[in-house]
Amino acid sequence: MSSSRLSDLGKGLVHLEFLSPEMEESHFEALALALQQASQGVLLTCSGPDFALGASLGTLAGNIERGEWAELDRRGRYYQQVNLSLRRSPVPVVAALRGYVLGAGCEIALHCHSLVVAADTRMGLVETRAGLLPAAGGTQEMTRRARTPAQLLHFFSLLTRGRLATDASDGLALGYLDPDRDRICEDPTRLFTQALERLRQLRAHHQPCVTSEVEVLCGLSELCAHLEEWDLSAYDRQLARTLAGVMCAGQEAGSRVSLERLLDLERQALRNLAGQARTQARIRHLRAAGLVADRRERSS
Repeated sequence: MSSSRLSDLGKGLVHLEFLSPEMEESHFEALALALQQASQGVLLTCSGPDFALGASLGTLAGNIERGEWAELDRRGRYYQQVNLSLRRSPVPVVAALRGYVLGAGCEIALHCHSLVVAADTRMGLVETRAGLLPAAGGTQEMTRRARTPAQLLHFFSLLTRGRLATDASDGLALGYLDPDRDRICEDPTRLFTQALERLRQLRAHHQPCVTSEVEVLCGLSELCAHLEEWDLSAYDRQLARTLAGVMCAGQEAGSRVSLERLLDLERQALRNLAGQARTQARIRHLRAAGLVADRRERSS
């Protein structure tokens, strides 16, 4: 695959290297293959300065222009299922991150069992900037991670604003990184080595994730209670309400909902948003501005 390279590290460990930072279906195919081949663990790295610059807006725009809604849903379902398989993998997966880790690439990283992150890494689920929401399992994953209503509200704000961490320490503060699970690498020359060491550590005590449902911590009205106080455009408030509807699954606090139901709602929301004229205008603007290819120079 031109976007990725698989290699054998020996002793049941597989190395998957992303060669292109613009996420396509081939990246997820390579990840699925690595999970199939590995008997002890998977190490996920990148060849360039950035781990991921998000999903291909060109591919998405083509689907929208041609009205290929079934194809959009098929690809989204595939991305979700690969990431869910990653989360539930019987072998540990560790990703070594550097540079920008955005959108669909960030969603892959969030599903890994541990991350080893260069100090200047900038992670973010930034899909609302394109008028969308994280729909490769990212919205479901951040909902699953919340332990309190306050934490869920924080994650809701994070996704609504498309917040991008300024560095790895900020990634910890925002909640993209987990202090118990993830590690910051201060020496970029040792990123690969430290990630491989971390993978070998996890082999001895890795337990597959068996979580199949989450508790709804906040209802729709609770999540949306502060929207008027936030500095959002009218359309961003609409996006936020769509996002809130996914994160609470349309249920009241105290209910329980399956991960698969949250994933279904993600895809449905993506399809609905992609059909909106204002979302399409944002996608056209991002493509015209070159914000995928030139993200390193343009992001702040």
